[in-house]
Amino acid sequence: MPLCSHCKQKWKYFQTLKYFGRTFMYCPYCKELNVQTEISRRLERLISLFVLIPVFLLFIVFDVPQMVAVGAGVAFLVGFYLAYPLILDVGKRKMN
Repeated sequence: MPLCSHCKQKWKYFQTLKYFGRTFMYCPYCKELNVQTEISRRLERLISLFVLIPVFLLFIVFDVPQMVAVGAGVAFLVGFYLAYPLILDVGKRKMN
């Protein structure tokens, strides 16, 4: 779970799900702006890639029926969505 870089409060699971896919987010406690760290963004992209590759392999290489491959893809995406709060890390916004 992310920890606010300003007030150091740990966010709750469902509070974090609200910010799925966003890089800027406000702390639910102190209302200060937090940004997703670069490491967290890279990990998110890497996991997304590992979600898409098995779906394409099922559909193209193994000649699995299309509905099974789509169902597996949806299952992987739901799993990624539910795991998102666990991989999210936030920090303070860097001023240039």
